[in-house]
Amino acid sequence: MKEGESRTKEVVKIVLLVLFVFAAVYAVFLLVTPKTVDETEAPVAAPEKADETAAPSEEPEETSARWSEYDADEYDLKYLANWFLKEEGDFITITSWDPMVSPERSENGVRLIVGKVQTSRTLEEYVDEYLVDNVAGDPSYTIRRRETSVLDAEPAYVIVSETALEGGATIYSLFANKDGEVWSIDFVANQESLENEALFNEIISNFNFK
Repeated sequence: MKEGESRTKEVVKIVLLVLFVFAAVYAVFLLVTPKTVDETEAPVAAPEKADETAAPSEEPEETSARWSEYDADEYDLKYLANWFLKEEGDFITITSWDPMVSPERSENGVRLIVGKVQTSRTLEEYVDEYLVDNVAGDPSYTIRRRETSVLDAEPAYVIVSETALEGGATIYSLFANKDGEVWSIDFVANQESLENEALFNEIISNFNFK
């Protein structure tokens, strides 16, 4: 009986020794065997930053919606799109109010009168005669200033005057000479102001002879 137990213990020892040797060999094998899997971590790509140098959105370009264009045989001009144009013989009348609703100039209304004058006089003679006639016919007529100017590169005079007629008005008048003929542009407003003068000058600058 004791001999059987002794043999059993010997077998267990042998088995344990074999397992130990196997484990040791396997451990050595793992240490000396090269890795077949690349365990090097790939660098993490940094998130792309938004392009902060991108050009800002363009400002909307100014459109021509503010202006309407009148194209005649001998000239063309631009006027505000919400104004009203009426042809009257050799002249056109453009108003900031609807003359079909109110024939008279409104309190803050502006009237533009453009055309070729029927005269045999020179530009200088006509301007002098114009001033004399206005002073004689309207006691309230007052000349604020008179100066030389140009209209589409043609010689011209600008006269700024005031009158008590029509409830009081400031008149910006331009007279120009084109091929020996006199042209006139009258801009009638309720008062002299930087805004009215700027608008008058803008209309003049957009006037072109053909």
